Amino acid sequence: MKLFLETNVLLDVLAQREPWVHNSAALLSLVDTGKVQGFVAAHTITTLQFVAPRTDRAKERMRRSVERM
Repeated sequence: MKLFLETNVLLDVLAQREPWVHNSAALLSLVDTGKVQGFVAAHTITTLQFVAPRTDRAKERMRRSVERM
């Protein structure tokens, strides 16, 4: 199965936005374990860099996420 991951799904996890973080993390977990293929729009990465909160935790999560891609 292929999933198109909307920008807010990634932002929910990066910024730990309640109450959506748990559902969004579950979707990303499916991608991480190889059960589904995940896709994002090309502009998602730059949008996340612009919108993501500038806290140390969010920066570290974003860095790790980009390294995985």
